[in-house]
Amino acid sequence: MLLLSAATCAGSAQDDGTTTILDLIGENGNFTIISGFFNNSSLNTTLAGEEPYTVFVPTDAAFENVSKTTLEGLKEDPDALEKVLLYHVTNGTLMAEDLVNVSNVTTLQGSDLPVNATEEGVFVGDAQVIVPDINASNGVVHAIDAVLIPPEEKEQNLTVLYNDTVNLTERNVVFRPDTVNNYTIDNLTDFGALYATGLNFNAALAQNMTGNVTNMTNVSFVLKSMEGVENNNTTGERWFIYINGEPAEENLGLNPVSAGDKLSFWYTTEDGGEASATYVANITIAVDEGMGPEPEQNFTVLYNDTVNLAEGNFTFMPANATQSYTIGNLTDFGALYATGLDLNVSLMQNMADGNATENMTDGNMTGNATENMTDGNMTGNATENMTDGNMTGNVTENMTENMTNVSFVLEGIEGIENNNTTGEMWFLCINGEPAEADFGMNPVSAGDNLSFWYTTEEGGEAAIENATYVVNITVNEMMARETIIQAAQNQTGLTTFVNATKAANLTQALNETGPFTVFVPSNEAFDQLPAQTRDQLMNNTTLLRKVLSYHVARGKYTREQLASMNAVDNIQGDTLDIKMVGDNITIQNATVTQLIIVNNGVICIIDKVLIPPEIGIPSDGNQTDGNQTDGNQTDGNQTDGNQTDGNQTDGNQTEDLGGDWYFFSIPFEANNTSVDYLLSDVNYSSLIYYNASTKLFEDVSNIEPLKGYWINIPNGTEFNAEEQFASVEKKLVTVPPSLQAYPGWNALGSPVNETVSAQTAFASINDTYAKVVGPWVPGNNTTGYHQYVGYNSLNGTLEENQLGADEFEVEPYRGYWVFVKEESLYA
Repeated sequence: MLLLSAATCAGSAQDDGTTTILDLIGENGNFTIISGFFNNSSLNTTLAGEEPYTVFVPTDAAFENVSKTTLEGLKEDPDALEKVLLYHVTNGTLMAEDLVNVSNVTTLQGSDLPVNATEEGVFVGDAQVIVPDINASNGVVHAIDAVLIPPEEKEQNLTVLYNDTVNLTERNVVFRPDTVNNYTIDNLTDFGALYATGLNFNAALAQNMTGNVTNMTNVSFVLKSMEGVENNNTTGERWFIYINGEPAEENLGLNPVSAGDKLSFWYTTEDGGEASATYVANITIAVDEGMGPEPEQNFTVLYNDTVNLAEGNFTFMPANATQSYTIGNLTDFGALYATGLDLNVSLMQNMADGNATENMTDGNMTGNATENMTDGNMTGNATENMTDGNMTGNVTENMTENMTNVSFVLEGIEGIENNNTTGEMWFLCINGEPAEADFGMNPVSAGDNLSFWYTTEEGGEAAIENATYVVNITVNEMMARETIIQAAQNQTGLTTFVNATKAANLTQALNETGPFTVFVPSNEAFDQLPAQTRDQLMNNTTLLRKVLSYHVARGKYTREQLASMNAVDNIQGDTLDIKMVGDNITIQNATVTQLIIVNNGVICIIDKVLIPPEIGIPSDGNQTDGNQTDGNQTDGNQTDGNQTDGNQTDGNQTEDLGGDWYFFSIPFEANNTSVDYLLSDVNYSSLIYYNASTKLFEDVSNIEPLKGYWINIPNGTEFNAEEQFASVEKKLVTVPPSLQAYPGWNALGSPVNETVSAQTAFASINDTYAKVVGPWVPGNNTTGYHQYVGYNSLNGTLEENQLGADEFEVEPYRGYWVFVKEESLYA
């Protein structure tokens, strides 16, 4: 039947030099449905022209698998039909021999169409090419056995940081990037336009620019961040400049601008472009050409960046004091101290040694003091009345004053000292207004902008127009000292969650750096679950871990950020819907009742437990399915760099399941990678993979090459990976598989199907890996051991189980722990 169909389809395929693609499809009796669609779309002229195209044409039989409802819907929606048709067409002439060498083609619809060449034939998307290479005068047609449906377009979650006009005049600004030099920058450039917005940004000198260069036309910069959104080497997202819709021709600072120009700064990936951008700043240029150059204000920017402040204190000794003072981080002093600039600060004259008047707990203390005090609490030998009264006396303890009760004078920054002769001194403005209190007495919050101006005083205020130096600081975020778990432990309404994370071995993961945003169900939320569901969760560690991981998203999202989002992906890769219901934020229809900012992320307390739809246990509510995929995160206390000299603590990679653990890999890509297929005849209790990017163990749904997997086999049976996968059908690939390796321990397998040295196996990451541990020798109830430790850059046998990379053997079908120093591509 296939040969008959092929012959029929190709019956009119012999191109006489004049038959266009549109004519060829129209004349072929197997393409009547698609021909009608093409003739009633914009493609009726496109496919009849001279430009070459490749068209994947579904046969009439292919349309039999499309429901009547879908067909009628396409006929009634011209725009949707147009997208479907365009998804079948790509530019140029791609013959069958060309298709086997590509992994995807970009269609006229704009989406990439996957191409997969296997032993069974060539597939485009979910369709197989059943008749290739039907030639036309303007390209080629390939008959396929299914209708291609383009992927749904995801709504772009774009945050606009700026969308306004800036007025530029002919003048300069002075900027100091991450160097010791200052640079004079022309206003009428992309840099000048960005500077005029008032946005907080950070730029670094381009690598080829060194020395004390002050002429803007000779200096170029790299835009590193804007409003705290920094270039990300892991995701590949960074800031790109577009001028009037086209990519900027030069680096930041070298692109002149004129009145009417439109600049867009996109935060996106290089391949993704505007379509995948998550942040943008749009600037329109206005130039007042009627004004001549303004007198240049020649001030030097000593600092122009953000600081992150954590709850806590630091100790500082002023110039005119004999004792140190404990100073709160969340103050103007704390913000300036966090910049790392060199400071000269003195105690206010009325606060000098022995003459301090402090406000203590419901009382006052006066007297000569050399005491040790933190946060207003004093211990020592004193004659005192501390409750609702006064304390006087000579205290002999060493005391460090509380910042909220002490004020200072800012004498100098970076050697620029207050000058009694010229009258120039340092003035502080917070959010554009003069500071209300003395230096050290002004609290700050996230988003505050502090400017320290070195200038003269006029009318009781700083004459900013006369300033010669400035320090600009933006408080980026306030970081609590507590981690997610520590903060949750201090909330009486979250005890069930805390106990559940402990039972699921997730406590350590949620105490690490993160950052994470965790949607934490309250005790009442857990109580709403059916008793049967609660019992299932508490008696099944794997299931509990899966449910809890469903509540965790990577990243630190504030209330404002969540309110502006439609969805967020959790660490399992599932999409959780976000909506605003009145003033309330909902996540999968659970309402966020409280947000707590912590050191390593955010806790969002919610009033329902989120149950992944695919696990099939009852919950208390109707939670929206956001195209969740199974990717159960597990913790286990396996690998965080604790594998040393082959004596790795690997028995704790998951809960004790009572069987033997095997560490295996597969040195090729299977045609069918699903666990259900590859391990269909294996009796196992658990299958997990350590994800080095998240530092978490994950349940596995597909077995891929280059990865090392842990499998738990019940006692009394064994697992031999080589025997298990020996007869598996291999996928025909044109490009060898690759895997991103991350700093720290990575679970890897051999890239080749033969035993080779570590020197050969890990040649692609030779510059980044330090050592390799393995192979794992199983033992009953996880009492196995790793046989050898191999060291990169060393040769020969070092000790009994310590080998150089040339002697360490890497076997196919075995898993290995490889310690990588920096992110790299393993292939």
